[in-house]
Amino acid sequence: MENIEVVAKVSELTESDFIKDVKKKSNAQTEYPDIVEELSPSAATVSGKIEDMETKISERDSLLLEAKTKTSEINAIRKEVTGYMTKKWAPQIQEAVTSKSQVSLLGFYVKGDNPSDPPSPEVAPLVTKIETNVPGRHTLHFVDSVLLKKALPPSILRIDVYGQTGGTQPADLPQLIANGGGYLGEADKAKYVNTFANSTNKGKTEFYIAVYISKKTKKPFSYSIVYSAVIC
Repeated sequence: MENIEVVAKVSELTESDFIKDVKKKSNAQTEYPDIVEELSPSAATVSGKIEDMETKISERDSLLLEAKTKTSEINAIRKEVTGYMTKKWAPQIQEAVTSKSQVSLLGFYVKGDNPSDPPSPEVAPLVTKIETNVPGRHTLHFVDSVLLKKALPPSILRIDVYGQTGGTQPADLPQLIANGGGYLGEADKAKYVNTFANSTNKGKTEFYIAVYISKKTKKPFSYSIVYSAVIC
């Protein structure tokens, strides 16, 4: 026999042509068993693999059809909800809000603004009450200055609290620090408790400034006004 190289030429075939070609090759082994006495794996084994492949193709096609249907349903729901957001909620929110900050806190945007822009600095920590009924302790309660509800808007990581004991009321945080004040701690959600260990502070005024720390930059975002209470 002349020197030849036998090739199968199945790699480049489409899925359906691959099945047809392999079936043809398997049937040929059955029709002409004397050419090659025993192929390994056998024609029966290969035929079984092709049957399994056809079953899985059928299952896959059913899943693809179902996926196509589900995708259409998902897109229909998204279109419906988009209508709620743009044609229902946005106009109602526009009628209700009084500032850009409120729009931002509700997760919406002002037309023309970049969605990545941070909320307006007018959002700042607001102290609603300083409890002084326990001797040697002040308890500060916070809300945000826009909605007057939650202490932390979505874009804010935490509230840092600074204090100055006695002296002249500072105009801002740099002056508070220049007057000898400093960082007291981080508010626990909507509350901060400041305990005075030194009884000689009794009767003095404690001045407070609260600072919103941005989630994005981890830096100060906005500052409260100066609050004060007498140490009992």
